Amino acid sequence: MSEETKNRRDFINQVRQVLMNELGLTRDSIREMTREIVAECVAKEVKVMCENGIVEKIVTEKLECICRENKWDRNTFRGLLVAEAEKQMREFIRSRITISGAVSTGE
Repeated sequence: MSEETKNRRDFINQVRQVLMNELGLTRDSIREMTREIVAECVAKEVKVMCENGIVEKIVTEKLECICRENKWDRNTFRGLLVAEAEKQMREFIRSRITISGAVSTGE
C-alpha cells in the first residue's frame, strides 16, 4: 500500500471517529443519512434527465436495439405494445371492478 493511500485511509478513519464520537453518530445512522442524501441527489438528477429528454433518448435507443435484435419492424413492435397495453388495462380494470350478484329488472 502506498504512503498516499495509507494517509488517505488514516484521514478517513479520523473523520469517521469524529463523526461517531463527537457527534454521537453510529454507523447505521451515517448509512441512513447517506441513503437519504443519495436518494435525493439521484431523484434530482433523474428529474433533470427526464426534463432534458435524456431518459427518452436512452429508452428509444434501447427499444430500437431490441427491435433490431429480434428483427421486428415498427408495425410488429407497435402491435406488441398495443397487445401489452390492452392486457395491462384488462388486469387494471378487473382488479378494480366488483360485480355484485344483484340484478335490476327495471320494475
